[in-house]
Amino acid sequence: MGCYGFRSSCAAYPLSRFQTKLNKGVYTLIIATLIVPPLTILAALPATLLYLFMQRWFISGLASGAVKG
Repeated sequence: MGCYGFRSSCAAYPLSRFQTKLNKGVYTLIIATLIVPPLTILAALPATLLYLFMQRWFISGLASGAVKG
């Protein structure tokens, strides 16, 4: 017997497939939101520490390059 009209058994399968795909996308967003910010901080940490330890030389180099003549 085929599905004629909108019987609940005929409509349940496509809706469940849509809900499964939607939930996978939501879980991906949640995981990305939890993982990406700490990785971004870890990636920027070495450059920030290098600048903080060598700040005196960075500033003097910028100032000496700005002098005309």
